[in-house]
Amino acid sequence: MLHVKEIQSSLFSSSWGIEPRRLIDQVNNTAPFIFDDKVFAPKDQNARFDYIKILRAQKTSDRNDLTMPDYFLLCLTAHFATVATFVPTDLDPTIRLKLWRQASAEEILEMSKNIFQFYRWDDSLVSRKSVTTNSGKVLTGHMGEWLTIAIPALVSCKKYSESKDFAQLADEIESTILSLLEFHRDAFDELLSMKQNSALDILRASSVISHNLGDLDRVIDIWIPEENNLFKSKIYKLGINRFRNFESLYLAGEINKTFMANENHRHYSLREARALRLSADFLLPIGPFFESWGEKLTRHPQLTREDLFAILEVLVSGWEKLNRDKPVFGYARAIAGILSASGRNASTLIQNLPSSKRKIIEAGNLREMLSISGQRFEASLAGRLLKMISR
Repeated sequence: MLHVKEIQSSLFSSSWGIEPRRLIDQVNNTAPFIFDDKVFAPKDQNARFDYIKILRAQKTSDRNDLTMPDYFLLCLTAHFATVATFVPTDLDPTIRLKLWRQASAEEILEMSKNIFQFYRWDDSLVSRKSVTTNSGKVLTGHMGEWLTIAIPALVSCKKYSESKDFAQLADEIESTILSLLEFHRDAFDELLSMKQNSALDILRASSVISHNLGDLDRVIDIWIPEENNLFKSKIYKLGINRFRNFESLYLAGEINKTFMANENHRHYSLREARALRLSADFLLPIGPFFESWGEKLTRHPQLTREDLFAILEVLVSGWEKLNRDKPVFGYARAIAGILSASGRNASTLIQNLPSSKRKIIEAGNLREMLSISGQRFEASLAGRLLKMISR
């Protein structure tokens, strides 16, 4: 018979992490559209959007008396909803480490079951970082977020593997991890097989895959430090070393390093433009392909001229910081999109910039980047990629 610790209390413990009320405030700060019925009506919700139901229920009830598994599930929903926003909730240590180390066996069993809710949720409302193949396979950055909680769940379940319930759950988690990594490989292989027609999606996918594998490696370093672990040997550093049956994931890593890594950072500069948090329409896509995003901002009814002035200013400031050492194109493409969609009002936008920022946009390297059309920019990237993968 399995001996387990009793759950100490049904009340929220401050040692677990941020208080539930404050957590909801943080979600509302960075993604207020989550709580807007006009954006996402409750009648439209199904199990794929349960994370929204949970967040709204917590906001309405303002409960603070949560068990650890309930608190863990709330943290998963907040993380899922905000990780692709401009100011993600800082829950990585909580959901990847802290709660698992404090949990009893009973709590671990329930938390491990909860990760499969995360696995089934739909991120289309809260992220634009995805790539879809012709056959309909969808690669998303949220897959990497799931992998980072699957590893602690797996290791924690294996501690109690003498129990049939834990052993079966550990097997399910392990199998799902492997299946998800194979899905990454198969989706990327499909894009590679149509390389002439999918060059830009190959670039986007390399960024998503590298993000996901990088997150997986970091959490493996914490939870499976031993080098001779058999499961670790199958899934560790797939984007850094060549593994049999996963060669294309190594190629994804190489492509990402060459073309995409510098473009997909944390975008701290854009946090200053608070209007960007108002709508899921404003979520950033995969960089450096920001031109259509800039055009969308310019035409969006929810943004005022003053909002656009502020957004343009932080884009110029961000471009200046990022381009001190090497060329980074994403913000230049966003600015190009804003100016193009503004038409005759483009000069007014520029004239409303502070003089220091106006000088940057009117001369030098930024002006040169802006002179390149979106079509020419993308064709150049595609050509360089095709040359690389055709060697």
